[in-house]
Amino acid sequence: MSNVCQKFLSVVCLLGAAVLLGAPGRLVWAQVGPSTAVVAAQTDKRSEQAWTGPRLLSPQARQPIQIARVSVQTEIVGQAARSQIEVVFKNPNAQVLEGELVFPLAEGQSITGFALDIQGEMRPAVPIEKAKGQQIFEDVIRRRVDPALLEKTQGNNYKLRIYPLPAHGERRVTLELIETLPLRQGQALYRLPLQWPQTLGQVDVRVRMPGVRMGAVQPGRGMNGAVIRSAGVSADAELVWAQKNWMARQAMELGIRLGETPYMASQTFDGQTFFYAEVPLPSAFTHSPAQLPRPQRLGLIWDASGSATRRDLPREMALLDGLLGAWSHNAELTVDVVLARERAQPAQRFVVKQGDWRALREMLERVAYDGATATSALVAVPGCDLNLLFSDGLTNFGPAVKTLSPQVPMHVVQSSAGADGAWLRQQAQDSGGQWLDLTRTTPVQAVKMLMQSRGRIKAWRGAGLSDVVFSSRQPDEGRVQVAGVLSEASTHLTLELESAAGQPITMQVPLSAQERGALAASRWAAMSMAALEAERGERKGDIVRLGKRFGLASSQTSLIVLDSVNDYVQHEIAPPGSMRESYERLLAQKWQQKQQSGQQYLEGVVRRFQNRIQWYERDHWALAQARREAEEKARGMRDAQTVVPQSGAVPVDRPLSAPLSAALRHMPAPAPAPVSAPASAPASAPASAPASAPASAPAPLAASAPLADVASASALGKSAPSANAGTSTLSLSTWNASEDFSRQMQAASAEQAYALYLQERPSRSNSAAFFLESAEVFFAKGADELGVRVLSNLAEISAEHRALLRVLAYRLQQAKRTDLALPLLARVCELAPNEPQSWRDWGLALAQLGQTQAAVDALWRVVSQPWDGRFRDVDQTTLAELNALIATAPKDALLDLSKIDSRLLKHLPLGLRIVLRWDADNTDIDLHVVEPSGEEAMYSRPLTQQGGKVSADVTGGYGPEEYALRKPQPGIYKVKAQFFGHRQQTVSNATTVQAEVTTDFGTPAQQIQILTLRLSGPASMAEVGTVTVKP
Repeated sequence: MSNVCQKFLSVVCLLGAAVLLGAPGRLVWAQVGPSTAVVAAQTDKRSEQAWTGPRLLSPQARQPIQIARVSVQTEIVGQAARSQIEVVFKNPNAQVLEGELVFPLAEGQSITGFALDIQGEMRPAVPIEKAKGQQIFEDVIRRRVDPALLEKTQGNNYKLRIYPLPAHGERRVTLELIETLPLRQGQALYRLPLQWPQTLGQVDVRVRMPGVRMGAVQPGRGMNGAVIRSAGVSADAELVWAQKNWMARQAMELGIRLGETPYMASQTFDGQTFFYAEVPLPSAFTHSPAQLPRPQRLGLIWDASGSATRRDLPREMALLDGLLGAWSHNAELTVDVVLARERAQPAQRFVVKQGDWRALREMLERVAYDGATATSALVAVPGCDLNLLFSDGLTNFGPAVKTLSPQVPMHVVQSSAGADGAWLRQQAQDSGGQWLDLTRTTPVQAVKMLMQSRGRIKAWRGAGLSDVVFSSRQPDEGRVQVAGVLSEASTHLTLELESAAGQPITMQVPLSAQERGALAASRWAAMSMAALEAERGERKGDIVRLGKRFGLASSQTSLIVLDSVNDYVQHEIAPPGSMRESYERLLAQKWQQKQQSGQQYLEGVVRRFQNRIQWYERDHWALAQARREAEEKARGMRDAQTVVPQSGAVPVDRPLSAPLSAALRHMPAPAPAPVSAPASAPASAPASAPASAPASAPAPLAASAPLADVASASALGKSAPSANAGTSTLSLSTWNASEDFSRQMQAASAEQAYALYLQERPSRSNSAAFFLESAEVFFAKGADELGVRVLSNLAEISAEHRALLRVLAYRLQQAKRTDLALPLLARVCELAPNEPQSWRDWGLALAQLGQTQAAVDALWRVVSQPWDGRFRDVDQTTLAELNALIATAPKDALLDLSKIDSRLLKHLPLGLRIVLRWDADNTDIDLHVVEPSGEEAMYSRPLTQQGGKVSADVTGGYGPEEYALRKPQPGIYKVKAQFFGHRQQTVSNATTVQAEVTTDFGTPAQQIQILTLRLSGPASMAEVGTVTVKP
């Protein structure tokens, strides 16, 4: 690990990622229930895979970002803790940087706010819908001003994006963290968020414990030098600690004895009074538990995806050892094991006798953790009377599944920070099983919990109470946390319990609106959000409303800070209170200036489409011949000294949109040597809606394969005739291995190649290019199942990275697995609804699957909705695809076209069509097509003599750029792509580009081929391939 990465990791550890914080070869600290134990250092391959850790990403940093100062201010009330963590980052580099802070939180922890210093003032973040926050952050960055965005990604993982980190300057950020402290023998355990391996310039810590006496506070390990004192009139306990140039050597813990007294607090917020209570349960609640019947046949679902390496696998093995030993003590136990990755592997059967599960254990120890996590792979094993699932719940592949085990109980075990505990808990409860978090309990305790019955909360009632939520319906350690809305000055909450022995218990909890506490509203909000997140597929609207009301980062809401009141007005986001008056005045002015922009935009689309029709119907060869004749005639009349115009120049149908200096770089390059000899294309492929493109990844790669065919017919009568009277042959550049490991894989069998891939994987687990290039090896060998598995790792790198998800979906479509691509593209629409590519890709995938009406609706959205100006001509490119889809739809398809402007319904078949798109935002890639005459179509020559037309130059988006030609003349057409430049603050070494070449577009003879390639830097020119048109 580089020094830069270690520095960055040290920054992120500050943010409360408390469960697994260490590096390979070092001591790894792991929370064990409420206590903390040391796990011996491991240096084998499995250990290296297991530790990923939080990190701060700033690829352009030459020197590591430093932590100048840290201040931690914490208040602990019962089991509830709220911490404000202020971090001052120092950028020692000479350039301005953007930083991306990625960190997991433990179960029970969440972020409830943050602030960024702007001109010396800490400006608090405001909540916003997640997709809108991402759009605004990137829009503001393009204008080089100060935004910051905090997002919750998947599970309990967070990402904080900050811009700018000034050159040789500092930036201050404050985060607010709330958490539920685990219990250990009646003590609440608090771990200070100060566990990282690097030096901090200055550290100041203050922990307040209202209502706690000094004698109830017990410092744990790592607390040397801390002072515990009485503070204030009420003599509350307080811990203070300060250091300079300090590095954490071990975990820092604090134990607080809670006693048997209930705690209750209320708080008025936003017109409502909320209560929060911690209630010790009667001893009878946990006494005399019944032994649960052992299973006869156990289904063991073992998550073997790439993210599983972050789980605490030794602890999971210890749990299995105890369980299987107990369940097979006096009888045989049949265990059906399913390895879950991008799909469920066939079940393997084992028989365990007298606790001897060596064969099963050896199989699990040999598991190769690889691939994405399909929800459908985690479902219960058929025919078993009990199921046991080990997973982090971070599903990212394939269609969703509402309930994993609707028929029999399923116990669910998690053991890693950042796991989707809310969803896993819900799955266990819905099945009648139990949910266990091995980061908060020991394997021995977990075995006991699964072997014996547990008490539970059955119901509640109370006058003047509503929206009551519990931290868990099966409380641990005999204490329950409950919160709700209080509408009476005082009342009682009545709990109906069922003890571990099955006996009913009723208890009352007095509640009063007079008992004030600062954490009541935030605790209710956090507990309510956890319940909603478990059902986020059906509760998205509720999550948005709750997140925006309480300023919570959630699966649907983010927190954002902008630079000026004008930024808030432009994006219509309510700012912090200090800017509210100016905001409302300027917003009113903005609304007065809005005048039917939507209709004006559509009229512009119609006008440009009419221009395209005129281009389509024009006889370009006749016009070129007439122009040449006119030039010859004029030349004879001019003086011999007159400069002769370039023979290939032709008028363009629109002005150049870039300055002359930018246009100079588009001067034609020398004609490249022909690519490989053209390969024969399929004789006839039905018309289909093309869909393929790129996504972000760092390293060299290329790929090529035909796209899946789609059945064709016509809903509008007879299909249009082929636009090209001749025949065409496509030949794209073949994929070539770029590194030694992939060349070795090429030379080996599929089985041997997979073994080589697994050896290389640990050191490249975050390299998209590695997985793309490796997948190409398996696709080339016909091992499509392995190819899909390896490719699916792109979703494991980041389930929220829309560019990665796009390139994964495109390559799956290329492999004829559009069924797997469609859920990924739907996810991209959720992440980036503000980008037309999202809806275009989804619509084209729907068309491939025969869902024509849904495809029409998605493509019309792209055409009819105004988009950011950097997505030039995307409406015209999509309109061509929309008309082709309608024209080639099945005859019996009853399409509703009532929303579409009739002026835009005209199919324009093409003899040759090439579409180029790429994965990196704010990047300029140029499409070049050299026609048989030698004339080169590109940005500076958008219209050729034979009518080849190139769409507008996209310099600030993802494309697409399109080359369209109605009647290609015979000869060889050479297709090239050039990387010109970018305007990104974070950038990889290369950009993934995908070219889609179609002959006889929109006709029954349509043929498509796709090539994925990497362009490594400015001026990089790549040969895509050739199209040979025969007379």
